[in-house]
Amino acid sequence: MHSLTLLCLVVAAVGAVADDDSMFGGYGDIEIEVAPYTVIKETENYEVRSYGTVKWVCNHMVGTKADKRQKKKNMMRMFYSLFEYVNGKNSKEEDLDMTTPMTIQTDHLEEDVYKVKMCSYIPTALQADPPMPVDQDVYIDSREDFKVAVRSFNGWMMGMKEWENQKRILIKDLKEAEEEGADYTKVYGAMYKPHMSTQTLNNEVWVQIA
Repeated sequence: MHSLTLLCLVVAAVGAVADDDSMFGGYGDIEIEVAPYTVIKETENYEVRSYGTVKWVCNHMVGTKADKRQKKKNMMRMFYSLFEYVNGKNSKEEDLDMTTPMTIQTDHLEEDVYKVKMCSYIPTALQADPPMPVDQDVYIDSREDFKVAVRSFNGWMMGMKEWENQKRILIKDLKEAEEEGADYTKVYGAMYKPHMSTQTLNNEVWVQIA
């Protein structure tokens, strides 16, 4: 299953909002920290960002394309294991502040075998010494100088059609621009708030840049 398909399985559970003009977004009366980045290139259709070296809390699963029912169960299990980490199931028994976005990315290991990775940004205040997970399936991942080409879009994401359309548009734009280093096998979905929100949605598709 593609990363963007998997994102739709947990979109209703992700309660975060991004503000384009600030490091923080808001959800109701709650301020939510957005993973910091630097825009290193802007075009009419996309931008290239660097997330520097920052830590994310992640989980992953390996599965086969044939077992669709188990995929959905595993995805929700992954989400809740990250949710529990943020809500005190960690070495310091500490509740972490909410952050955004949640990202999902898929690597195809073999013809019918894939690995899905779900991650959430660790708050800036805890980057130097984050609480360690106690769930053996959850781990801290340090991404070094992580660069992505990003297409941002708003709208009600009720199904896969629009996600796939936005992915195709981004890849088309990158190829037409001959964007150096674009890796079309590493595509991410980034969700900043739930699709049933009454507020304006902020969604993104990322393509990794080497």
